[in-house]
Amino acid sequence: MSRTTIPPRVVIRLWVRAGGRCEFPGCPKVLWRDDLTRQDINAAYIAHIVADSPDGPRGHPILSLQLAKEFSNLMLMCDEHHTLIDDFPIDYPVDMLQEFKRKHEQRIEFLTGIDEDKKTHLLFFADNIGNRVPPIAFEQARAAVLPRYPAGVPIQVDLTYSPYRDGEPDYFQRRRDEVSRLIETRVRQRCRTDGIDHLSIFALAGIPLLMHFGCEIGDTIPSDVYQYHRDLCSWSWCAPSEQETKYIVSVPELEEAGGYRDVALNLSLSGVVHDQVIAAAMTGRYCTYKVTVPEPSRVYLRSKQQLDSFAQTMRSLFARIRAAHGADCRIHVFPAIPAPIAVRFGQVMLPKSDPSMLVYENHENNGGFLYALTIPRREL
Repeated sequence: MSRTTIPPRVVIRLWVRAGGRCEFPGCPKVLWRDDLTRQDINAAYIAHIVADSPDGPRGHPILSLQLAKEFSNLMLMCDEHHTLIDDFPIDYPVDMLQEFKRKHEQRIEFLTGIDEDKKTHLLFFADNIGNRVPPIAFEQARAAVLPRYPAGVPIQVDLTYSPYRDGEPDYFQRRRDEVSRLIETRVRQRCRTDGIDHLSIFALAGIPLLMHFGCEIGDTIPSDVYQYHRDLCSWSWCAPSEQETKYIVSVPELEEAGGYRDVALNLSLSGVVHDQVIAAAMTGRYCTYKVTVPEPSRVYLRSKQQLDSFAQTMRSLFARIRAAHGADCRIHVFPAIPAPIAVRFGQVMLPKSDPSMLVYENHENNGGFLYALTIPRREL
């Protein structure tokens, strides 16, 4: 146990730099309050990295005396972890504890420097995908939105407890109506009462429902949409690469497009949608537009810049389709796309301007793409 009296100015500095929390990694314990009674207390221990005695844990014949009162040699800790590092000094050497301190205080400085305009409301949308219930973890979402920070509890649009299951008659129509109802009661009403300025959207569901969800949310309120990277077990966007994936848009010749009321839109991004599969689902005359990438893959979408680029691509393509076929044409959408792409697809639809979207879902065990739902024009 240390017998050194630490100067008050050093103690204050340590409390501030540590944010009043234990500096041991993964320990979120607040040291100014009892967690059970919520009563204000001082539960902090000031731990020495190099012991203040040569005979102490990590002690040194010269440095122990020199660093005994130095801020750089002190850590704010709870009782449990203060005891742990001193009982097992070989497991917790000087360089390790210095790194613990550096990272913790750096994180506190970063978080306390976030401006008020970085506030965001988390919006979680989840539905069963086949027999799987997709997880959306708050802690992962909170990490993903940095440097923004969550304001209040997340807004939940949760369909995972609904009795309806994929494959039942009118499944998507029922789900679509339920999504619309929940967005009205849990999103729009909260936007009106809480004055929400920004949304951070985390969504996992069937692609047709994600498109409808995005259409209902719209882009009136600024928002960021996030991707769950399964191979990384993370919702955080990766840094853009020097060679970002470019979208390839294929369109029919203008003279070929004229006169067609039905348009097939092939979105081959996370996989390839073959022309013959579309032909099997369509009836009558139609022409095809296609958006793809050089190597369609489930993991092609890594950066937010790729998502933003897709939104710009679709705005331009929707305008081109309107010009060639009129606002009353019907767009049959055949998607092989990641979840956030589906949400952004719905968001970029223009109120009252873009044609209706007939969205199909791929049923590999039932002969390919089957009609799921229609995304109507949104009313202002």
